[in-house]
Amino acid sequence: MGNYIDDVDVFNPLLTDWLIEYNFNRPHKSLGYLSPVKFLTQILDKKVLPMYSTRTKI
Repeated sequence: MGNYIDDVDVFNPLLTDWLIEYNFNRPHKSLGYLSPVKFLTQILDKKVLPMYSTRTKI
């Protein structure tokens, strides 16, 4: 398909750019046309659950 790159030094920056586009900029229909980061930001602003660290005995 023309997208195969076997050089890690070339591939990693391209993958990083794609991940940023996908998660921060691209609207997703299943998320109400929001990016995943915008969707999570809205959800976390409305529902912040208390977080407790787990304790285990050794």
